[in-house]
Amino acid sequence: RLVTISTPRLLNLGASRTGAKFVAVACLAQAVASMIGSEVPQATMNNNGRGCEMNRMRVQLQQGRRFTIGKDAVATPNPGVTVNHVRAKLKQLYFARMEGGWFPGDLDRWMYQNIVTLSIRLGQFPAAGGVMQGGNILRRETFFRGKEYRIDIENLRGHNLRR
Repeated sequence: RLVTISTPRLLNLGASRTGAKFVAVACLAQAVASMIGSEVPQATMNNNGRGCEMNRMRVQLQQGRRFTIGKDAVATPNPGVTVNHVRAKLKQLYFARMEGGWFPGDLDRWMYQNIVTLSIRLGQFPAAGGVMQGGNILRRETFFRGKEYRIDIENLRGHNLRR
């Protein structure tokens, strides 16, 4: 069954309680879509105009500052983005590596091995209480034919990797 979610601006919400319910449903839809790799329009407004404030992490493959492929994991604040969410995004990143034609096939093995390494290292965070600081939390890099290639895992917003 297909469910269509509109942005709040397209709805005549009237009462703020209705608006809050809409944002809650839209936020849940964003989290579910992130888990299955789909896109859902952002819920851009709540009662205080700040959006639905989902926890967010990103995995990305980069060649220097020139080329980037990124996959975002989004979840509600409780429990936040989990280790399994990030592992699923790493898998998507592996299959997306050939987008744009800039990632050399000679590095496929390097990428596979480092995704496995990062997936294992992600398991250390729940025992330590998760991660709250922003920025890169894990990185693997190599140089190939004079160019830097790296895989980054970033915590963009919220308390994540608690389980």
